[in-house]
Amino acid sequence: MRKHPGYKMMKRTAGKICCLGFAGVLLCCSLIWGTGKKYALAEQDTKTSDAGNILLGGGAAVSGQVESLGYATQLYDATNGLPTSDANAILSASDGFIWIGGYSGLIRYDGTTFERQDSSSGVTNVNALYEDKKKRLWVGTNDNGVVMLEEGKSVHWGYKEGLSASSICAITEDGDGNIFVGTKQGIFCIDDDGTVAVPDAPQLSSAYILSMKTGEGGAIYGNTKDGAVFCISKGKVVSFYFGDDMGIGHITSLLPVPDETGKIYLGTNSGAIYLGDFADNLKNLKKIPVSLTDGTVTSINSINLASGRIWLICENTIGYLDENNEFHQLSNLPMESSVGSMIEDYEGNLWFTSNRQGVMKIVANKFSNVSEAAGLKDEVVNSTCLHDGKLYIGTDTGLRIADGEQHVTEDELQKYLGETRIRCIIEDAGKNLWICTYTNGKGLVCYTADGKIKSFTEEDGLLSNETRGAVLASDGSVLVATNGGMCVFKNEKLEKSYGADSGINNTVILSVAEGENGIYYLGTDGDGMYVVDGNNVTRKGRDEGLTSDIVMRIKKDTKRGVYWLVTSNSIEYMKNG
Repeated sequence: MRKHPGYKMMKRTAGKICCLGFAGVLLCCSLIWGTGKKYALAEQDTKTSDAGNILLGGGAAVSGQVESLGYATQLYDATNGLPTSDANAILSASDGFIWIGGYSGLIRYDGTTFERQDSSSGVTNVNALYEDKKKRLWVGTNDNGVVMLEEGKSVHWGYKEGLSASSICAITEDGDGNIFVGTKQGIFCIDDDGTVAVPDAPQLSSAYILSMKTGEGGAIYGNTKDGAVFCISKGKVVSFYFGDDMGIGHITSLLPVPDETGKIYLGTNSGAIYLGDFADNLKNLKKIPVSLTDGTVTSINSINLASGRIWLICENTIGYLDENNEFHQLSNLPMESSVGSMIEDYEGNLWFTSNRQGVMKIVANKFSNVSEAAGLKDEVVNSTCLHDGKLYIGTDTGLRIADGEQHVTEDELQKYLGETRIRCIIEDAGKNLWICTYTNGKGLVCYTADGKIKSFTEEDGLLSNETRGAVLASDGSVLVATNGGMCVFKNEKLEKSYGADSGINNTVILSVAEGENGIYYLGTDGDGMYVVDGNNVTRKGRDEGLTSDIVMRIKKDTKRGVYWLVTSNSIEYMKNG
């Protein structure tokens, strides 16, 4: 496990997308998107938050703070690592480990493996987690008090050690290093010697503590199940208010404002959070309304700070406040039930817990889902090509076009193709588009730079109307793979073709590549690879080193001076013929 490396500056370089040659939901790598800019080659730096922190990871990506940085989600439950599909608490420790607590016990995640911890220390189930200034891990259980873990050793506090309430809800540390434990029946303090004491807090003697967090200056702020907020300083309750008495409704959550003593965010059950200051007894509260996309009002169950944003967990909804305090609700997340808590790890990724669905992680992704951003339906995408500032998308059921501003557009080419299956799209040096179609008898379609549509079919000499792929040769010609062989087009005309009459036994060509000195390499669907040198056609098969006679892709590697071959059962390379 890596130690905490800190946030590092990174650069991402966008690239032009051409023929993909694979099926799946369209993903666009590092394209500038959604900023009013057209598709372009660009170099993208990370951004910094108002506090000067470099923004990386899933938090910055999902909140749209870094251009062209996508995100991905992963749900962990009993099917892929967790002992059970429940999680009550989560902590990102200073050494990089992720700790997860649930009814099944304590789990440590090292980036690869979820490891359930030994329960002999008393950690049989977990409600709360906290790391103190000494890097010790404090675990609050559901029915067995508190356990402190340090360097493989553990110390347990239960009813015998003076902790009369065994169900722990929250743990934090004040400015003097005392550990405060919030339970379903009041608050307890554990000092540096391990002695348990009851703070001078008569208002909290039997209160159900929901959460506690330490603010600037070491004061502790918390809220109770009956809707009150309190502040503890030097072991004494110095402030205690009911939300209903303040006219804001039941207080359900809170977050001390970083670096500002006494200032706090309060979440309520009335669909709003409030920014206040204990210095004026929370009298001048600023209301920040929180409305879901369907217009409903919801209770604010948790307020958190991550990636320079305030994040809110509202029952089954996750969202954040932007720089204008406007609420943005996240959608299409795999976690949608009983969301409880969240953290940000050292890489800027977000983690959420659910006592029904386990743990969800949101991570940065170099890929952006263009289909989703443009509002396109999920469908198989075979090819994409950037042309005239737009992204042309070839699918099994026609052509889709999206501009650089996330708008779906249409043109005459799209109408002409209809629901024709498209296998490949490329652009030549003259800014003409070449579209390889597979159905409806369209053959090879050329969409010229001046907007004309030309279709080359078997009637025009095309070896087959079922075209599979096209590449651009060094002399500007277009090499087209079909089910009847390979055709060469130059100056928008069929110049020559290589099929059965040329000695090719299996004419289903899956891939074409240009070799040196005008040589062509043709990968077939079961007869190896053919080498076309002028009028001379030869074959390479298993005797020449192929592990399969199905050659799906041939790609030239100028850096290494080889050709990479993707067959049905291996990846190979060819050098010097």
